[in-house]
Amino acid sequence: MPRHQYHQDGAKNSMWKGGLSRSTIERTTRKVLKEAGRDLNTCERCQFNTPFQELPRHHKDRDRGNNTVENLEVLCWGCHNAEHNKTRIRNVLGQFE
Repeated sequence: MPRHQYHQDGAKNSMWKGGLSRSTIERTTRKVLKEAGRDLNTCERCQFNTPFQELPRHHKDRDRGNNTVENLEVLCWGCHNAEHNKTRIRNVLGQFE
């Protein structure tokens, strides 16, 4: 089959996030935070530290295009999930929809 049928640029790619790929966002946020001297291995809320793995970066305004140092927060997985669960809706069974 021709190569173009498997081509997955832009919105056809499962990693696409509204104009920026997940890897682009990760590289950009890593660079911004490192330049600001922030620790990528320690949660800024609960101080959980993992020396061998970088923690997720959270966009405070939920805009992945806004990669200013003031908008970024390094959170452990628990704190990051808790932050996003604040705005998620549960059904009558208590499950997230």
